[in-house]
Amino acid sequence: MKTSLENVPTGDARKLQEMTRHLVQLLPSCDKVILFGSYARGDFVVLDHRCDFGVSTTYKSDYDILVVHPSNIYRGKILRILKEVKQAFEKIYTSPLQPTLQFLTLTDKEFSQFVREGRYFYMDVLKEGILLHTSGTPLPQKEWIDTAQFRKMAHEYYQEYFHQGEVFLRTVQFLAENQEYTTASFLLHQATEKFYQTVLLVFTLYKAKHHDIAELREITKSHAPELLAAFPRNTPEENYLFELLCRAYIEARYNSQFVVTQKELERLKNSVKLLQDIVKTVCEKKIEQIVLREETPPQEENLP
Repeated sequence: MKTSLENVPTGDARKLQEMTRHLVQLLPSCDKVILFGSYARGDFVVLDHRCDFGVSTTYKSDYDILVVHPSNIYRGKILRILKEVKQAFEKIYTSPLQPTLQFLTLTDKEFSQFVREGRYFYMDVLKEGILLHTSGTPLPQKEWIDTAQFRKMAHEYYQEYFHQGEVFLRTVQFLAENQEYTTASFLLHQATEKFYQTVLLVFTLYKAKHHDIAELREITKSHAPELLAAFPRNTPEENYLFELLCRAYIEARYNSQFVVTQKELERLKNSVKLLQDIVKTVCEKKIEQIVLREETPPQEENLP
């Protein structure tokens, strides 16, 4: 993990150092303060103003801060301290362009466990983050994951992400019944993304950092080629429908001229339901195979 703010703009670095000093004054037992996200990576956005399909939007990056604290401190106390730090920060820095402080809190035991298990988010924090403060305890290290751990994590990710996809799909049905076809197309995109991410997490314990379902379709086929059956792209009509679903992520929200018909939504919904079925089959089979590997002892060779 990096320890220098030399690649962070000077003004931002100074503000982050001041914030860290204030936080540590209020919480002397704080174990670690880590800057992660876009300001740590260097791909932050100061201000992005755009007009998509007649809708004006603005975006700016936040200061993403992970605070690791001792397990014996009541979390409510931690949250009160962080609220005080944030309020004090916002009183000093009032510019509309000023990044917002966004805190994530973990106990030292939680942080150590998640890193040892190789949880994708926290591995990225270690790889890309900048250490703003440490009590001196060493950073946790990822441990070798045996099949039992792999199965446990894969099963947890499967339950979480597959369930989210199912919820989106049920909501699509409700919207379709109320003739909200365009809005439903956005949630179909969300369901599709969740199902593809489920495959990546079950097979690799890693999650892609984008919403491009065309790219996710290509990535996941190496793990389960049968996934391609959900969205075949062999005819102009098949290509049109899949590209319509890709467009729905942005245009269903911001383009008032974007329209999805009842027939198109029904075709897409059937494809996503097929994707759901395939994902369920391949992921449950993968998890079962992990168990079989774990529980089947190695066979001794038969010597002549």
